Amino acid sequence: EVVADLIEGISLLCKNSFNKQGGIEAIYMKGFIPLMPSLIKDPNEQLRLASLKALGVFTSQAAIIPLRMQNFFKEVKDNGTIQEVCEILKSTKPSGPVTALHQVAAEALSTLICPVYGDFYSFPWKRGPHDNILEYTEASAIFEGVRDVAYTNLKDFDFTSKFIAIYNSEEESKFVEVKCSVLRFFSQLLRTFDVASCQSRKMQESPLDTFLSNPHLKNLLVTAAFSSKNTIIQGCAIQVLTLILRQILVDQSLDSNVLVLDVQKVYLLFEKNFKTEPMLSILCC
Repeated sequence: EVVADLIEGISLLCKNSFNKQGGIEAIYMKGFIPLMPSLIKDPNEQLRLASLKALGVFTSQAAIIPLRMQNFFKEVKDNGTIQEVCEILKSTKPSGPVTALHQVAAEALSTLICPVYGDFYSFPWKRGPHDNILEYTEASAIFEGVRDVAYTNLKDFDFTSKFIAIYNSEEESKFVEVKCSVLRFFSQLLRTFDVASCQSRKMQESPLDTFLSNPHLKNLLVTAAFSSKNTIIQGCAIQVLTLILRQILVDQSLDSNVLVLDVQKVYLLFEKNFKTEPMLSILCC
């Protein structure tokens, strides 16, 4: 418990001492990040949980100035941190109880492969000669490397079913962080490893193939898009469905009817939200 509290304190200190000029202080980069893999696989679950939360904090901070913090992303890519997070996800049982450890692992991995500032600075009103979006574009190769390592470690097992179980373990009436993390994870995999990309990398199976082969994913996405009471979840689900449909249309080897959406439902969702939730309506378009 003492070590877990210490890790929590370190992550809070890192957050408080962070600035856009220097980034994460060197003392944490040299003294704490190299220990992350061993902390995440420690037998003590409380210690592992604290370490995963700390990883999420460090990643969120590093994503603010990705070029200046590229050593952080390189470190977690090379030192085995991502592999250990994937091992935790691998232990998730689709039919068994999902623990807080699995949920936080999903959140941490989602943050690593899809840093929030990458999305934030891509909004239309942030485009143009903006320092952050220019810097993020230059750093894209770093993030691609992180995603490659993550997907390489995930594709050896049925990660889709694991993430579906984690998604379903959170009660929407109370929290939505885990659900949003899972949906953002799906969307980022589809963006990074689209059909053309996987063919150029000579991958035998793309995330699209994996998603389409899972009989439960379509139901999850459709339910999230049209039945959820949370507009953020609806928007994230619409994004994933849109990416899947686009790739199905591009891949001529697939039957275009493999995923069919009810256009009437999409229109009703648009009509219902165009005044109160314009971003969701835009996604419906």
